[in-house]
Amino acid sequence: MRPIEIILVPLVLAVLAASAAAQTSDLYDVDTVRDFKLTFSQPNWWNDLWINYQTETMMEADLEVDGVVYPSVGIRFKGNSSATHVWPAEKMPFKIHTDEYVADQVLYGYDNINLGNSYRDPTFVREVAVYELLRRYMPAPKANYVRLWLNGQYWGIYINVQQIDADFIDEWYSDEDGNRYKAVHGSLEWLGSNPVDYQAEYELHSDGNGQEWTDLIDMIDELNNGDPQSFDVNLEPVLAIDQALRYLAACNLLGNLDSYLSPGHNYYLYTSYGRFDILPWDWNMCFAQFRKQSGGGDLTITEIQELDPFYGMNSRHPLINELYSSNSAEGPERYMAHHRALFAAEFDWALLEPRILYLQNLIEQDVISDPKRLYSLQNFYDNVYQDLTTTGDDVFLSAGLQPFVDNRRAYLLGHAEYAKPEIVIDQVDAAPAEPSSSDAVTVTAALSVSTGSISSADVMYRAGEAGVFIASTMYDDGMHGDGAASDGVWGAVIPPQPTATLVEYFVAARTTGVRKHAPVEAEFAPLDYRVSSAGSNSSVLLNEFLAKNDTVNTDENGDFDDWVEIHNSSASTIDLGGAYITDNLNILAKWQIPTGTTIAAGDTLLIWADDEVDEGPLHASFKLDADGEEIALVHYDGATVLDFLVFGAQEADTATGRLFDGQDRWVTFPVPSPDALNAPGTTGYRTFSALDGAANTLSLSATGTPVLNAPITFEIRNGPTSNWVVFGLSWNDNDSTFPSGAVLLITVPPFWKTTLWTNGSGAVDLNMTIPNNSNLVGIPVYAQCLTYCSGPVEASNGLETVIGP
Repeated sequence: MRPIEIILVPLVLAVLAASAAAQTSDLYDVDTVRDFKLTFSQPNWWNDLWINYQTETMMEADLEVDGVVYPSVGIRFKGNSSATHVWPAEKMPFKIHTDEYVADQVLYGYDNINLGNSYRDPTFVREVAVYELLRRYMPAPKANYVRLWLNGQYWGIYINVQQIDADFIDEWYSDEDGNRYKAVHGSLEWLGSNPVDYQAEYELHSDGNGQEWTDLIDMIDELNNGDPQSFDVNLEPVLAIDQALRYLAACNLLGNLDSYLSPGHNYYLYTSYGRFDILPWDWNMCFAQFRKQSGGGDLTITEIQELDPFYGMNSRHPLINELYSSNSAEGPERYMAHHRALFAAEFDWALLEPRILYLQNLIEQDVISDPKRLYSLQNFYDNVYQDLTTTGDDVFLSAGLQPFVDNRRAYLLGHAEYAKPEIVIDQVDAAPAEPSSSDAVTVTAALSVSTGSISSADVMYRAGEAGVFIASTMYDDGMHGDGAASDGVWGAVIPPQPTATLVEYFVAARTTGVRKHAPVEAEFAPLDYRVSSAGSNSSVLLNEFLAKNDTVNTDENGDFDDWVEIHNSSASTIDLGGAYITDNLNILAKWQIPTGTTIAAGDTLLIWADDEVDEGPLHASFKLDADGEEIALVHYDGATVLDFLVFGAQEADTATGRLFDGQDRWVTFPVPSPDALNAPGTTGYRTFSALDGAANTLSLSATGTPVLNAPITFEIRNGPTSNWVVFGLSWNDNDSTFPSGAVLLITVPPFWKTTLWTNGSGAVDLNMTIPNNSNLVGIPVYAQCLTYCSGPVEASNGLETVIGP
C-alpha cells in the first residue's frame, strides 16, 4: 500500500461513519442572447404591420432561431405607449404567436412571445433585472434578450418577456384550471353586481369556468364592503392577501407607479383554488420612469425617491386603503414586513450594480450595433449613474438607477417605519422531520428583538397546497416543545395530518407595531414537510415506476409507455377494483382501477400511465412527467392515500422502485423489472443507485457467475485518474447523504474493505474468488466504492450480489 493510502483510508472511513441529465434549451436563459430572424413574403409588410396594429391582426412570417425554421408564425406590433409614442420610428415592439397558423408549433416550449423595445429605459436593464428580483418573492415573468432580424436586416436588441399565459400558470401553479384576467384599468373598485360593468376593465384571458365574473365580483365586494376586522375570515379565502401585500411593497419600494399604485393597471389576476393572486406585469417604467399620480399631476423624481411606504392611502384604490388600514388584521404590519424584507435583501446599490453591469456588458456590442435604438449610446451608459433628459422621438426625464436607489435607500432608513425595532428569527425547526399521519409536529424558533420584547408569535400553516394559512400560537413557557421557559425559544404544535399531505408553514413574530416572517417570503416560499406513509397498514403499495420508457418494454399495442407497478405483500389475493391511482395529490380520485382487478399474494400488477384509456382496462388517464411529479395509490373512498411518492427528474429507461418489494427503501434501477419482483433472490447481480442518480458518479459493476468457489471481477469506472478509491463489502444496504450530495448505499463499517489505485482512465478491476462456504448461499452482499482524493466525497452506485451454490 502506498503511504498516501495509509493516511487517507482511515480518513474516508471516518467520513463514512459520520455521514450515516442533459441540458435543455431555455428560451428565457438570461445568459443567452439568441438571434430571431423573421422573413416576410408580403411586399408592404412594414406598413401592413402598422395597419394591423389597431385590430391586433397577426401577419404571417417565417421565424428562424438557432438554425431551425418555424414556418408561418403570426406577428404583429404590440403595446400601448411603447408603440404609439414610437411610431413612425422603426424600433417597434412585437408579439409573436408561433402557433397562429401551424397548430401546436412552439419555440422551446413556448408559443406566445413578447419582444419589448426598452421604451422609456435607455439602460435596457430595468425589466430583465427587476423580474429576476421579483421571482424570488412572487410569481413573475422571465425575461432576457434577443437580437431581432427582419428580412435579413438587423433590427436591434430586444427584451424578451414571458407572457402571463397558460404556460406561465403551469410553471407556477399546481391548479391550472383557474381564471386569468388582465387588469386594463381596473383598480378593484366596487362597481355593483352587474358583470358587464367589470368586463371593460378586466379582460378574461382564460377559457372561463362559468363562475369567472361571479368570483371576481364576490372578491371585489368583500374587499370593498366587508369588515376589515374580519378579513382573515372572509377575505383571505378569496384573495391571497399576503401575495397582494408583497406586490404592493415591491411596487412602492422600486418606484413603479405604472402599476396598481397609480393608474390601477399593469397586473394580472389568477384564481388558484378559488383565491385571487395578483401578478406583476409591464415593469419597464420602474425606478421612477413613470411619475403620474392617480389623482392627476406628475411627481418629481425626488418625490418618488421619497415616496412614503404607505403612498396611495385615501385614493380610490381599495387594495391599498383596505389592506393598509389599521382596522384590518395586522394589515400595516404585514405590509411593512414585506417592505422591510425586500429592502434588506435586495435594495442596495452594492448588490444591484454588479448585476446591472453584467446585463449591460452582455448586450453592449448589440446595443452599439443597434440601428434602430430609441436612445443614444451615451444614454445607455449614463442613465445607470445619473438622471438625464432623453433625446429623440420621445423626450422625457429618465431617473438614474444609482441615484434612485441610493437616495431612496437613505430616505427609507430615516423613515419612522424603518426606525422601529428589528426582530430576529433564528433556528426554525420542525420535529419529527418526517412525520407519519399519527404525529403532531412541533415547530420551534429562537426569537429576539433589538429593543423591547417579543409580544406574540404564531406558526402559520396550511395542510395542502391550497387555501388559507391558519395560526398555531407559539409559546415560550417550557410546555410546547420549546425547551425551558423564557429562554427565547418559542414553540407551537401543528396537529397530525393525513398521509401524503403537504404541510406548508412559516413563523410570524411580533413586537409593538412590527411583524417579521421566517422565511421572509412567507406564503410564497414557506417551509414544508410531507406526511409520510410510514407505518401504513396497507398491504398493497406502489413498488416501481418508469416515467421515461424509451426501450424497456411495450404495452399490448407495441408502445413504449410509462408504467406504474403495484405489489401485494399479503398472503392472499386482493381485489383492487375501485381503488385509484393519481399523479396529482390534489386530485386523489383521478383514475379508478377497473372492477375485478386483482393481485395475487406476493405478486405485482402493472398499470400503463399513458393517457390512452381506450387501449385497455389497465391504461390510466394520465402520463407521468419525467421532469418530476407525484404518484399515489388511493383507497376506494377516493380520499385516503395508501401510498405515495414525490419524485424528481427521471432518466430514460431508468426505473424508480423499492429496493425490496413492499419495504420502505426507494432507489433507482438502471435495469427495470416491470411486473416482476424486486430482488427475487436468484443468483446474480443487481445494480441500484440513489433516487437522484447524479448523486453517485462512480460506476461499479461485476462479471462472472457469483457461485461458491468461483472467480468474479468487480469493475470500477469513471473514478479519479491515477488515484485511489476505497472498495467495501457489507451485509446490509444503507441510505445516507454526504455534504457533497453523494449517497452512501452500504452500511459502515464494511465487513471487508480495500484500497485500489485507478489507471489513467479512472478505471480499476478487483479480482476475487468467492469462498467455498455453503452458509453464503442465498445471502445478498452489498458493494460500493468511493473516493475523497480531491475535494468532496464521490461515491459509486450500489451493487447487490446474491451468491449461488
